[in-house]
Amino acid sequence: MTVSSALPLDNLSDTLARAARYIAGRQCQSGGFCVYRNVYLEEPNLSDTWLALAGLRLLGVDLPRPHEVSGWLDSFHVALLHHSALHDWIFSKQLLDAAWTPDPQLRQRISALPLLPPQQEDAAWSSLKELIRVARLKATFARIEGAAEVVTWLQELRHSGYGSKPNLQDTALALDLLALLGAPDETEETRVFVDALQSPYLGFNNTLDSRHCRLETLLAGVQCCAHLGLPVKHGAVIVSTVFAAQRGDGAFADVPGSLATLDSHYTALVLINMLMPLHLPKAQRP
Repeated sequence: MTVSSALPLDNLSDTLARAARYIAGRQCQSGGFCVYRNVYLEEPNLSDTWLALAGLRLLGVDLPRPHEVSGWLDSFHVALLHHSALHDWIFSKQLLDAAWTPDPQLRQRISALPLLPPQQEDAAWSSLKELIRVARLKATFARIEGAAEVVTWLQELRHSGYGSKPNLQDTALALDLLALLGAPDETEETRVFVDALQSPYLGFNNTLDSRHCRLETLLAGVQCCAHLGLPVKHGAVIVSTVFAAQRGDGAFADVPGSLATLDSHYTALVLINMLMPLHLPKAQRP
């Protein structure tokens, strides 16, 4: 869905230019990124660095000081990284150089990463995010196989939508994971559930009885619609909320008026890109 008419192009260009400057301002002297860096403290980390690089890629803006970023990434002892950090390190390397690929030893480690359902019943949200990271690594650099237990667990997690209490965010993660595992949810029941959460006032509700607005919820709704082939009915409402969440320094918060992180900032950029493809003329890029 395209909702470019929701805002004039000159306003969009200014919004995206400020968003790019915010990301650049989170870069540390070492080359990595940190959301809370200031003149007295710099603690670059892999999560913020991957979010920053991915955000700049969406904006079509050249990465500042790429050699320093590359050197900072190369300073890690990759064999010691947990698979979640490994995800951020590997995809940061690819964002720096599209031709880069892991060496055979690293590919073997990725291939050996287990894809198993969680042991705790209430661990859906965190487990889904971790499983998606592993599945993305395998789908990109190895093969996904032997994940039947995860598919069964996901199917058992579905009650119209997914989650111990069906909600949009768990549903978006489950649909993403099922697609990665080659077992997409094509049920009418899930389509009906997601469509019922579309709201003319907020864009999407997270559950059938909730009425609160967060960018991560709106992104989950748009992603669910993309997976299920549903139209986004209230795209202009969502774009308006996203723009209202941008702070004076260019950062997007998860809720208008709240603190921003590189995670919430990236969420906003993905939303804008899905609803009104980013187009910042080269001459206007910061």
